[in-house]
Amino acid sequence: MARGVTPGLKLRAVGAAVLLPALLTLRTVAQAASPSPQDLRSLYESAESAFNKADWAESKRLFSEALGQAYWQRGRLESAAGKFKEAAEDFEWAQKFLPDNAKLQADLGVAEFGEDQYALAVQALDKAIAEGDKDSEILTTLGQAYFSFANLAKARNALERALKLNPQAHLTAFSLALVLLAEKNTAEAARIFAQLRRSVRDSARFRLIAGRAYFDSGYDRLAEKELRRALTLDPRIHYAHHLLGLAALRLDETGRRDEAEREFKAEVQIHPQEFSPLFMLGVVLESKREWAGARSYLERARVIGPDESDVYFHLGHVLLEMH
Repeated sequence: MARGVTPGLKLRAVGAAVLLPALLTLRTVAQAASPSPQDLRSLYESAESAFNKADWAESKRLFSEALGQAYWQRGRLESAAGKFKEAAEDFEWAQKFLPDNAKLQADLGVAEFGEDQYALAVQALDKAIAEGDKDSEILTTLGQAYFSFANLAKARNALERALKLNPQAHLTAFSLALVLLAEKNTAEAARIFAQLRRSVRDSARFRLIAGRAYFDSGYDRLAEKELRRALTLDPRIHYAHHLLGLAALRLDETGRRDEAEREFKAEVQIHPQEFSPLFMLGVVLESKREWAGARSYLERARVIGPDESDVYFHLGHVLLEMH
């Protein structure tokens, strides 16, 4: 399958990577099955020795393995550095020399997922699992990839299998809760969130990520509850007021505009250099025909996000109304 834009919804609240780093269990270079530089040197020297003895078949086999392992090692380093496109290309080259290697296939799948190539990730990870790499992290990434293009049944199956292998995998449990929310199974999702909360201890960050998960899944009142709790635990928690403002607008676009305005203003007061709350505050004031206030906040948003086309549309409308 050719690499390209993959349709689907990005795994929302994977902002957990920033918001709740304690929940993440990432595949790292330390877990690699690829060899050390010393192993590569030994392979190369063995290949050179076979070549000098005119053992062409053995020399070719060893040189090919050394090349494959070198590409694999470089791909692992690039993946760890977040260079997923380059990593995937190196893993594909490695496969030419090391075919039918389940762990290499798994690394390719993880890199494709990191590059948002969900269909390619599923293809590689399914193959890795079929070839024997059935660890919890691979099944978790497979579940996340399926979820990212809305194949909820397969996402849930993979994540449930992963959780059976490692019941303490917090990222797996969190991902499963997101799938359950997408399936409208709020009771089971709430049970998983409660288990996670007990496991990692209650915190403003946890409440924020749970609130974001509920918000992205359309459960605005549940989102409000979690976000209010986050603010109780930490009144300056980043983006809680902003999400509450968005939830207020979505619950009742006109009736709760004043509440949304208060939330956006609170976010701007705490974090004055964030584009989104400034922009949304300007839009709310524009809808209330408070042109001067709308212009002020939209101008500030434009300075922070000069490449955001929407801000010019709303600012242009405000200036037309003012003049």
